[in-house]
Amino acid sequence: PATALYKVSGALIAESWKNNDLENIATIYRKSCLNQLIAGCFVFVGVAANLPNVFHFLPAGYEGGYYVILWLGLGKLIDMATGVNGIILNTSRYYDYDSLFFVALTFITIGANKLLIPQFGINGAAIGAALATFLFNFARTVFVGFAFRLQPFTWRNLAAIVIGLIVWWVAVQIPYPAANDSNWRVILDLTWRSSLITALFGGLVILLRLSPEINQTVDDLRKRYV
Repeated sequence: PATALYKVSGALIAESWKNNDLENIATIYRKSCLNQLIAGCFVFVGVAANLPNVFHFLPAGYEGGYYVILWLGLGKLIDMATGVNGIILNTSRYYDYDSLFFVALTFITIGANKLLIPQFGINGAAIGAALATFLFNFARTVFVGFAFRLQPFTWRNLAAIVIGLIVWWVAVQIPYPAANDSNWRVILDLTWRSSLITALFGGLVILLRLSPEINQTVDDLRKRYV
């Protein structure tokens, strides 16, 4: 979702800077953080809850990558949850500061790898990547907040995270297929477990009306097809 969003929002934010329309930038920023967080949580929970099923189809030994996938996914989720902070910074008069953040990101990544890889191996590399992503986006978000008085987070962002954690917990409470079960049994489990996650997560997001855009899309589809 982030790739398509960045392509569209870049032009809109640049035009808003040209017109000194800070309110429109704030609206885009807030919506990007919330909707990307919702989409990212949904995908992250779906992948995390189904990893045992995925490893069933891989050779023995791949289970060691379980936490690697979780840490890398968490890093991407953090990047999505902070929305278009980088675009706001790059299209503003402070664009050169982003270069400093990238330089800092490089050194943080190198330092984290040197510290964590000897202790945790490949998991350490994944933790370091997630940590560097968090610090990088934290610095961007704080800078945008102080420089332009833009703060995109509301209770809805926290609610999306809580919903994701609850749905993840519910999804993993149900026993997984045994290691010697057939592939069809695993595929069936993956299908209905994913359906459960979709129903619970999507239902709660819509019920709580976390995102006006998502609810509007659902209403439009309901009017068109139902």
